Amino acid sequence: MKLSIKSLAITLCFLGLQFAVHAQQRGNMSPEEREEKQLERMVENLDLDEGQVADIKEINASFAEKMKTARESGKDDREAMRETMQTIQAEKEAEYAKILSEEQLASYKEMAAKQRPSRGGRGNR
Repeated sequence: MKLSIKSLAITLCFLGLQFAVHAQQRGNMSPEEREEKQLERMVENLDLDEGQVADIKEINASFAEKMKTARESGKDDREAMRETMQTIQAEKEAEYAKILSEEQLASYKEMAAKQRPSRGGRGNR
């Protein structure tokens, strides 16, 4: 009985550590890796053609640079940085709207809305 309780405790500890390591690895992706992952999800969920994929890559590269600049310049005023980044994100989505069909755009907005709640708790540390 003692052996099985110890085995269970060790197994639970191991699983807990694996979960923690996996969560940290997911959070430590570079901006480029995050953009690539987002593009993969978009291709899969929106059924993008090759031209749209090329356009999305171009838009993402352009706006990644704007976001980087906003992060660097807004280190002192987080609220202003957040507002700037929201504006940049809205501009990016407007560019997406130019190349996606109405159906694809609706699917994209739905996909983005599902992701937002999972990101919401990180801002106020």
